[in-house]
Amino acid sequence: MIVALRYCLTIVIFLSVQSQLKVGTANVADHGQTSTADLEKLLFEIVQSRMAITTGVFEVSSKIFKEKESLGAFITKRTVYLSDDSYRCDSVLPMLNSHDGLRRVERTISCHNCEGGFHVAYDSRLLGDGMPISLYMRERSMVAPHGYPEFDPRMIGLFPADIINLHHFNSSEFKKIFAPPSSSLQVKDDMVTVISQGDVSRQITVSLAEGFTIRRAVAEYDYEDRHFVETVELDWRYDEKAEVWLPTRSVYTQTIDDKIYSSEDAVIVASKVNEPLDHSVFSLAGMDLPAGLSVVKIEGPKSAAVALEWDGSSLIDIAPSIQAGKEAFGEVTPDSNRHLLLAVNFVAVVAVFLLTMYRKRRSA
Repeated sequence: MIVALRYCLTIVIFLSVQSQLKVGTANVADHGQTSTADLEKLLFEIVQSRMAITTGVFEVSSKIFKEKESLGAFITKRTVYLSDDSYRCDSVLPMLNSHDGLRRVERTISCHNCEGGFHVAYDSRLLGDGMPISLYMRERSMVAPHGYPEFDPRMIGLFPADIINLHHFNSSEFKKIFAPPSSSLQVKDDMVTVISQGDVSRQITVSLAEGFTIRRAVAEYDYEDRHFVETVELDWRYDEKAEVWLPTRSVYTQTIDDKIYSSEDAVIVASKVNEPLDHSVFSLAGMDLPAGLSVVKIEGPKSAAVALEWDGSSLIDIAPSIQAGKEAFGEVTPDSNRHLLLAVNFVAVVAVFLLTMYRKRRSA
């Protein structure tokens, strides 16, 4: 009975929005401008349909091709855990080694609002590169927006982007991009196309009958006398238990001057949608991290970096053991603690710099 009522309500909303959008389209034809109310209502419904997903596990398997990659297409796998304002992205990536030219599988974790509210970043590649630190915990205000590759899976389909670059976007930016007066509407049956003009020309095609799902998104722009077109096309399914539409496939293509430069064919499998999720997945204990891992924890902009070690079940402060070692060899001076703190901070800054440069080089 409840399901039937909700279905009827959905139909009523659909007919109401469709009717209003048709009126808005008539206004465009008659008066040369888009009805602001119609456009804002449509954008609101699109975002609401995404944010109706509050929890879930999303497994994303992507076949990626990049024209500059010498080893051709490759597969990446990501598992995203979502629970309200916490989301964790586990990635298994085949990385190209610059020394021997071989591709190795590496694991990264990036977790937003995890382990007591901290941002957690782990990269197994740092272990192989001889780096002393491979996990960082930062107070969330210290993490630059879009600085790490965890992404909100609800953003799939809102932007013409491949999965690895979705961390650059959020729902507020989506509404800002397509906000009036720079955008206009075109309506055909139950499909609506929103067109936004500017330095980057964008458009999305939305199905009103199927939960305001975006079926196609396109961005076009010119850069250094070259013409770029980015397109993503999506398939969806309706989850009757969770009562939401979920993406099942995302096909991304980027062309430069009409030649395919890169592409991604991503298959998305969602489970436990809008069901209680074990919150341990957002803790270090639930991340299956190797024991003996060196950790740097920074609690705030004015706080010193603290050197810790993960023993497999908890974090251990390693500073006392270092000081004890110095005492055993008679190396403690009044400035020992200060020197230790300076050394830890120096190592943390260098490691952050190298990690940032590496990520920029990989994404270039």
